[in-house]
Amino acid sequence: MVAGFAGTAPDLLKLGGAGPAVTVVAGAVVVYLIYLEVRNYFEARGRVFKMEQDTYPYMCKVIQQESPAIYSVAMSYANRSDVRDVLRKRAGDRSLTLLLPRMIPFAEELQKLGARVHVYDPAGSWEPQSRFTIVRHSRSDAEMYYGHARGDKFVIERFRAEDGEPAYWLARDLIDYVRRTAPANP
Repeated sequence: MVAGFAGTAPDLLKLGGAGPAVTVVAGAVVVYLIYLEVRNYFEARGRVFKMEQDTYPYMCKVIQQESPAIYSVAMSYANRSDVRDVLRKRAGDRSLTLLLPRMIPFAEELQKLGARVHVYDPAGSWEPQSRFTIVRHSRSDAEMYYGHARGDKFVIERFRAEDGEPAYWLARDLIDYVRRTAPANP
């Protein structure tokens, strides 16, 4: 596309008064399209962190968004006071959903504050490999954040419902299944 544009630039300059303006506008459009492609490339790679603990401030910002549904094992990121404060706030406004294989003390505290806590393996016979968070989980603009190791780094990938990403819809189905089969404790 850029080569085709460059080949027509001399012809555009022959247009007279409008030629340079058209050239500048077309050039700006090309630069913007390149920017979008670069941004999409980096978004597809996910946010890369040196260590899992480096993700905690980022995830704190994620769970500040509306209606987080968190599928976790032990909520290790909740060891930070800033994360705990955000989780307490979300529990207090009754917009937090936790899906855990077994109850943990901090989840009990959040439940008392108003969080919906679904415990799907109280016997502790299975520990899932997946951990993810969906924000705005009941809306069409929902996003899923999935954290995992990649080599010696830790990556958080984002998948949007509106993009039709299969990973998002599988996670959403898992959350809906757990919510139906493991009702929230009173």
